[in-house]
Amino acid sequence: ASTSETNKSAHVMMAAENKATPTLEAKEWHLLPLPSAVSSSSAPVGEEQEQVEVGVVEIHPNNQKIVYATRRRSDHGRDLGKELIVVQDITPRSHHDTTSSSTTTERSNPITCSFTLRELIQHLNQFRETEYLTSISDIPNAEEILQGGHMDAVTSLTVPLVSVQSLGAVQHVSFLDGDALRYVVAPGLVGDDDDKRNGYLNRERLLIGFRRCMVVVSIDCFNKLHIEAFIGPVNVDEYENDTKIQKRQPSSFAIPISEHILAYGCYDGGIRFYDIQKRQQAKACLGPNGRTNPIVKMVNANPTVLQSSQQQSFRGPRIISACVSANAYLWELDISIDLPTGEINQFDIPPPVACFDGMVAAVSARGVPVTYPPPLSPTTRASLSPCSSWDQTDLLQEQFRISYDAHEDRLCFAFSPDAIGTSLNPHATRQERLN
Repeated sequence: ASTSETNKSAHVMMAAENKATPTLEAKEWHLLPLPSAVSSSSAPVGEEQEQVEVGVVEIHPNNQKIVYATRRRSDHGRDLGKELIVVQDITPRSHHDTTSSSTTTERSNPITCSFTLRELIQHLNQFRETEYLTSISDIPNAEEILQGGHMDAVTSLTVPLVSVQSLGAVQHVSFLDGDALRYVVAPGLVGDDDDKRNGYLNRERLLIGFRRCMVVVSIDCFNKLHIEAFIGPVNVDEYENDTKIQKRQPSSFAIPISEHILAYGCYDGGIRFYDIQKRQQAKACLGPNGRTNPIVKMVNANPTVLQSSQQQSFRGPRIISACVSANAYLWELDISIDLPTGEINQFDIPPPVACFDGMVAAVSARGVPVTYPPPLSPTTRASLSPCSSWDQTDLLQEQFRISYDAHEDRLCFAFSPDAIGTSLNPHATRQERLN
């Protein structure tokens, strides 16, 4: 009897070990080599050894690849044009050894495409000029004016060039290809053969965000770069002198609603929807957080598996907007799109179905009234604009982060120590707040 019990205990222990959560062994980790922004053949002596580091990175939600932007350690902003946007495959590749009849795993991880920020700027200026000339083609005597008419008119009919310095470093990058969209976008809003309908086979499609604008690019099978959309100010001079135009500019990075529709928050507290295919605004709404409370975060909120109760109430794609004061709103859009043509059949924006005050929830459990840190104060919020300093913009972006778990249908707030510490002890030093 004792022998059988011992054997039984041994079987139980073995079963428990087999059911244990598998761990990732060290041999399964590997470093991806960063590309050099300078070719060794044309670079001065010693410059080919210059190191680069990853500035921002995004993992593809469906495929085994990543996209990232590099930053040169020794540049210190001297030449941002050499920064690279890189798409790299991270799929392990099996190699069969004919001599030993064994299969080993290679990690070559080829770079599927890469381009410098300077190349992006060149294509972007060409795109902006072409789009602007197309938009004024209906103006009487436009061609005569452009060929040497009135100087004032010529000035008004030109598009200021975008420079690397005016854009700054890449702040955000994400995938917009069909496989990525099907993971985050609500069902029925992304077709199956989107690349074929575009007229050429897109190998990659990316959304690149800067501090004051966003660019949608695609790379075809011939490794040629195409600009699909530019979301930002048309005229830089007018933009800097007109407060109304400033307030309509993006204050958050965009998220996809469908194959061709992007949603982003603005400095006036509103949400605007941009049609990539038509290259124009498709819809806009004013957020309930007020005109002096810019939206700084946007996320998709489409659950992967709907419960029976959710299936009855789920009407369309859901998005979450979060303003500077850390108030988040859940929106349920009523949109219908003809997938073959991309035309919008119907697009209504009902009021938000839920509101969540992240800052209050983070500190109310301690019974402490909410005290916003200086970057989140009402005075600072009201003065925000695209012309605010980059340091201030970055500080606001770092105050809190939000993410959505599609499997659990759950929203997660993550606050910086400064934001929470200010409410817990407004008069504390920064080190005390961090503690």
